[in-house]
Order: sequence, then structure tokens, then C-alpha cells
Amino acid sequence: MAAAASHPDGGTKTRQEDGEGQPGADDRISALPEALLLQILCLLPLKSAIRTGVLSTQWEALWTRRWPAPSSLDFRFAAYESSQPVTETLERRGLRRLDRFALSFGIGELDGADFRRCVDYAAACAVEDLRVHYVDPTFPNLDFEFRLQPDDPHLTRLSLRGITICSPLRTCAFPALEVIQLRRVYVSNMTVQRLVAGCPLLRSLDLRYCAGLNFVSIVGAGAHLTSLTVAECPLLTSISAYGASSLRSLRYSGAYIAAYSIPATSELADLCICFRRPAREWMRVCYAPGLCSDDLRRNWLELLTNLSNLTVLTLCSSALQTVSTSARDRSVAGNVASCKLHNLRELQLLMFAMSNENMDDVYVFLMNCCGPRLERLFVQLPARGYQCASKKELSGIRIRGRDRPLEELFQVEPPEEAELDEDQSEAFENLMLLKMINFRGYDNEMRLVRLVLKKSTRLNQLILFTPTSNPPKGSRSRKNQPKGLKKDHMDTPQFIETKLLSLRKASPNAQIILSEPDDSAIEPLHCEGFVKVE
Repeated sequence: MAAAASHPDGGTKTRQEDGEGQPGADDRISALPEALLLQILCLLPLKSAIRTGVLSTQWEALWTRRWPAPSSLDFRFAAYESSQPVTETLERRGLRRLDRFALSFGIGELDGADFRRCVDYAAACAVEDLRVHYVDPTFPNLDFEFRLQPDDPHLTRLSLRGITICSPLRTCAFPALEVIQLRRVYVSNMTVQRLVAGCPLLRSLDLRYCAGLNFVSIVGAGAHLTSLTVAECPLLTSISAYGASSLRSLRYSGAYIAAYSIPATSELADLCICFRRPAREWMRVCYAPGLCSDDLRRNWLELLTNLSNLTVLTLCSSALQTVSTSARDRSVAGNVASCKLHNLRELQLLMFAMSNENMDDVYVFLMNCCGPRLERLFVQLPARGYQCASKKELSGIRIRGRDRPLEELFQVEPPEEAELDEDQSEAFENLMLLKMINFRGYDNEMRLVRLVLKKSTRLNQLILFTPTSNPPKGSRSRKNQPKGLKKDHMDTPQFIETKLLSLRKASPNAQIILSEPDDSAIEPLHCEGFVKVE
């Protein structure tokens, strides 16, 4: 190898020693043990270490195993890949501090002994961010048990997926743990309770698809807990959040729970509630002696109206029904003022069905519960239904034993016209956006569109996403679109365009956009769906 030496005239000259630098000369550095080579690479900047990959096949991927301090390790096992290279790598690296350790594996790729060896190694290196994911989507691997390290002072973020968490014998202290994410994990009520109680700095608790949970309590949480997500845990029937006054975000999806589980005095700013059980099953659930299901449903409206800081709300059609029923009763009794959500700025409705009763619930909630600060309204309609087909294809559809022409299928009946003209609501004073997904132009869908266009004087965009389809050949180009309607695909029946263009608009700036789903479009805050609206 060449070495540089000083020259008497102030420059440098290159001298060769023992024939190094000549073709066929020995490479003494490459002959060093790999542990020393990795140590050398650790002393180089990342870019320089990467460039050593051009020296030879031996150096090609060597830089990927360098670990400057602090460090991060990310192991992803390919199908049925041996774990031996990973365990050997950990031995060569030694016990140096880890910022992040991520382990992803599937079926047949890691045995229990190597799994425990990897997890124990991360704990011995004082890891701060630990992620252990069993990535097989079909079912969790309950053979892999994760044991909590008692009194770990370094761990700040814990993410587990598809494994079992062994319950500690006592409350373990995690003085630095701030974020807990458990997905498709088998975990007991007591384990979660002890985890929460042992984390005074816990900010976010995320529990999704967790078997073994039938009750979640965050009573022992510290003053830093601001975000709680509990979604689709199959056995869960109750949540206790008493005393969690610091909560800012709560997202729940699953079986019906009582509204009194959530502290009405909390500082909740965004709330997502999705009930998956039918209403008839709620009647069989008893949460407290002497408290009937009607009282439980009324409590949800009371809860929402008591959350003075609530600005973002997502309700599924089942939850909407419980709230709208109470709002309708109060309206009949003359207590409309007690139904208002005065600071609500964004509302998302996940409609599992869109019958006349469902549309009535939407109407009641908008008219009686939404205040003047509402700016954005998102409605996700059921994915199943008649596909947008041509008039010729739909003209012969037989419904309820008799043939009906296409226009009757989508005819917007006007019995509500007088109702719309007479009723006034603050909800439309500042509404600037309505976005509907899976729009097909059905009666109830058009009724909601008509309502918003007629009453929203500040509406800027009406975005209607139709179900995805392939445009037929010979469709019209965008430049030939009807004036006032922006359309990104051309296979929607003409009568839908005609109906949209004929609607009366209170806002002269309202732009109607008819399009297929677009990932770049405006999304609600609760855009991550826990369940599919079918």
C-alpha cells in the first residue's frame, strides 16, 4: 500500500514499500480479522465507509455492519433464512449502547432461543427504541414470549406485534418509557395495567387487535398521557379512563362501551368512536346496576357536549345513531341548545349503511349538534352497492319484483324540501369542504349533497369520490367536461353529472369535483381506518 512522506522542497512524494501498490501485491488491511475491519469502518464517515465497497467483494457489504455510537440495528429475516449470521454479528459487535433495535421475522425464520438471545442483547445494550414484529398477517405466533425487563431505565419506545407478553409478577418501573404500541399481541388486563402504572412519562398507548384483553384501565397513568388508541380487541367490553384528565386524543373501535368510561372533564381535542356491534346486542350489555341501555346511549351526547375543547370528531353510523337519537329527543323537548358542539371544526362520518334512517341521523346531527365553527365534513359511504354503470346497463334492473327505470333508482325525492327551507343551522355557516367517498348518486347521497350546497355559503370544494373503475375506450376528454364540473374519469352515468350541475349552490365559489380516489386528496385527521366500511 502506498504511503505519503514529506519532500525537502515542501511537497510530498509517494514511495513504495515491499512492492505494495504494484499489481499482485498483498493487501495487508484486507487480511485483518473482520472485527478489526469493522472497527476501522466505525472510525470513517458514513460516505467514506460506503465507498470502500468498491475495493473488492470482501468489502462490498462490509460497511453495512458498522455501528457508530449511538447506533441502530434493523434485522429483517427473509423466508426461512438462518439466524446464525445475525447472532454471530451481535457477538462481534459486543455490548455497546443501542438507540434502536428492530427485529422483523415470520414463520419458520427464527427459533425461540435465538429470539430470546436477540431481545436480551438489545436490553443488555440499553436500547431506547425496541421494535419486535412477527410479520405473518394470518395469525400471531404465541410461541414467542416477550418478557419485560424489570426496572429498565433506558427504554423510551416499545413496539410489539404478533407475539405474547409474559405478565410480570409485580409492577415494573419504566421511568423513561413514553410510547407503547401493541398490535396483534396476546396480553392480559393486568399486564397492561402494570405497564401503564410503571410509566410515569407515558405519552401514547396504542392497543390494536390484542387478544386476551377484555378490560383496559389507564387509571394509574401519569399526567403525561395524551393519546389513547384501543381498536378491534375482540374480547374487550370496557375501558376505564377515570382521572386521565390529560388526554388530548382518544380513538376507539370495537364493541359498545359506556360513555362514562371517558372522563367528561378531560381536555380531549380529537375523538374517534366506532361501535361494531349491532344495536340489538347493546341491549344485552349491562355495565352498572340500575343503569339501562337507554341511559348509556344518552350519556354519549352528554359526554360530547361537555368536551369544550373537542375540535375533531369521527363517528361510525352505529355511534351516530346513539347520539342522534338523544339529540332528536332533546329537540322535541325544546332543549336544542344543550346539544351543541360549539368548537367542532372537523367531522367524519363512517357509514356502514345509508338507509333513510341513517340519513335522518346525519341530518339530525348536523342540524342540532354542529356549531358555527365546523369547516370540514367527511363522509365515507358503504363500499358495497350498485356500481356506476351506463344507463343501458341499469335500465332493466329489477327491484322488489318489478322493473324500474334508471331515473327512479336515483331519483331525489323532494319531501324534505320544505324541511330544508325552514330549518336553519349554524353548522353550515363556515363549512368550506365536503368530501364523500364511494359516491354513486343514490337518493340519500344526493340528499346530503343538496343539503350542503343549498345551505353552505362559504363552501369551496365538494369532492365526490366514486368507486374505482376503468374508464371505457372512447370516453370524453377532460377539456370537454360540462362547465362547472371537474371530472377525473369519464365512465360515470351522464344523469349523475346532470343532477349535480342542476343543484342550487349558495356559494358561488363552490367547486364540484367528481373523481376516482386520489391519495393526494385532502384527508381527515382520523384517516387511518381500523375497520373497512363495506
